[in-house]
Amino acid sequence: METKQGLRLLCVLTLVLLQLFTTICHSNTDNDIRALLSFKSLIREDPLNALSSWNNLSSSTSNGTCRWTGVICGSRSSTGRVISLQLRGLGLVGTISPHLGNLTRLRVLDLSDNKLEGEIPPSLGDCLALHNLNLSVNFLSGTIPSSMGQLSKLDVLNIRKNNISGLIPSSNALSGPIPPQIGHLVNLVTVDLSSNKLSGEIPSTLGNCLELRALYLQGNLLSGQIPKDFSALRGIELLDLSDNRLSGPIPEFLESFQLLKVLNLSFNLLSGPVPRKGIFSNASSVSLESNGALCGGSIVFNFPACPSQPPESPAQRRHLLILIISIVGASVLIMICTVGCYCVKKLKSSPGGANRDQDSTLLNVIYQRISYAELYMATNSFSEENLIGRGSFSSVYKGTLSRGVHSVDVAVKLLLCDSLDHNGDEFKALVLELISNGSLDKWLHPTIEGTENATGTLSLMQRLSIALDVADALEYLHHHINPCIVHCDIKPSNILLDEDMIAHVGDFGLAKIMNVEASGQSLGESSSVGIKGTIGYLPPEYGMGTEISKDGDVFSFGVLLLEILTGRRPTDSYFHDGTSLPKYVERASPDRLLDVVDRTMPHNGHPRDNRFVRCSCFKAWLSVL
Repeated sequence: METKQGLRLLCVLTLVLLQLFTTICHSNTDNDIRALLSFKSLIREDPLNALSSWNNLSSSTSNGTCRWTGVICGSRSSTGRVISLQLRGLGLVGTISPHLGNLTRLRVLDLSDNKLEGEIPPSLGDCLALHNLNLSVNFLSGTIPSSMGQLSKLDVLNIRKNNISGLIPSSNALSGPIPPQIGHLVNLVTVDLSSNKLSGEIPSTLGNCLELRALYLQGNLLSGQIPKDFSALRGIELLDLSDNRLSGPIPEFLESFQLLKVLNLSFNLLSGPVPRKGIFSNASSVSLESNGALCGGSIVFNFPACPSQPPESPAQRRHLLILIISIVGASVLIMICTVGCYCVKKLKSSPGGANRDQDSTLLNVIYQRISYAELYMATNSFSEENLIGRGSFSSVYKGTLSRGVHSVDVAVKLLLCDSLDHNGDEFKALVLELISNGSLDKWLHPTIEGTENATGTLSLMQRLSIALDVADALEYLHHHINPCIVHCDIKPSNILLDEDMIAHVGDFGLAKIMNVEASGQSLGESSSVGIKGTIGYLPPEYGMGTEISKDGDVFSFGVLLLEILTGRRPTDSYFHDGTSLPKYVERASPDRLLDVVDRTMPHNGHPRDNRFVRCSCFKAWLSVL
């Protein structure tokens, strides 16, 4: 009897609990519906009718709510709780209802790219299950509520491009300090508070966000030092604190951040020595420009050396200042004289050189590090249309580089792209001034792979002038530099012609700096293994183990002269069975020279018999070979 009464009591309690659970579930579901309808009621314009499926409370059910536009419910249909509200890019106009704070199971709230205005409701801090909050690209104003510090599960916080003033966001018109409560959001992975007017110091509590991978604080009015508590952010990969008013030294603990890939501290008031290890050994990953008092670091940063000891007295400081001013003044004077002499020499040796556009010499005077992004844009994403040359060790692209109000045509020589070099660099390139008329090879051989090249043909005087220019360049390399330089790859494709058809010797990728003993003999290696150059232009002795010397350049220059004369490459299919370009010309000399002369050469309207003039010139030409 007692057992039956106990069973009845247990059944009654179970029914009561089920009824209570059902009541609570319906109550929570009703709260979600009311919160959504409250949000809809504050939307004044819905140009896409995205919320037309959101019915009023009397016609709504829990299952019906889950089919509303942008609403996602939990997997358990019995509860019907809203876990995601995604209304991105619908053009909604209105304000955010504070009743959204009743969506206590909400994990994702994305209202970005709309026209919402007003303040961020503090009640959103009650959505304790939130992982992703995106209110970016709206017209929100006011401040960031401190209740956001309660969202301990938040992974992504994005409030950029609004009109918020106060505590936290990104790409807005924010002002005021960053609240220390942000340090309570220990699960944050990305924080973007860039391009605002945030002031005060960076809260040290950000060091509690150990999961942080990217922190964007650039473009604000932040001051003070970089917090020491940031030393705990060992997993951070991108840190951008640029364009603020930060002062003090660069923390040495940044050297030990092994996962850090991008560090931007430019346009601040930082001072003291620049670290050398870790990410600071890879200058392409670090930006430190426009910091007035930094010193030391890698040579590529171009900061002055740090003083070994601080001055001990005002008198020592004055002496040090006088010494620095004297050294700087003398250096500037020497540089001005050097550049002036160089410019005068160029103007004298180049007809019309004084009238050239000053923009074309920009890269000759100012050597700046250029980012990969700038080169990517300048060359139209390194497109095939911009490819102007390809070699065994590099590719060359043409592009237009914008530097402020200046625009310069450049040639980008891509040295390394698909692998790491010994310094760990993934990308290296040389940025050179673009030589407008291309290479001599395209002028001598205008038909390449069946495609007509619009370069035209070279006259006799132009060919003679080009030969003299190359001879002058080799004389300078061999006799006016100590130690001398051997180019090792003289050929038409490495001779570039500027707008005045003046020849420039380019591509020093295989060049050798020759060490010379008192006897005057070079100390190059005598081995035929690994000899680099271009077949047809290398002297035969190199293949027999003869050491690299200036004589090799002279041989290559002689082959180049014959190619300019005949218009035939030394590797032309015409040459076989032991025949070569030098032998080909030698057999025609002196009586049949006109038979080997480039037939595309124009006459230039010389009043005398053109054949007589050309023959006389070619005999004189060959006499120097």
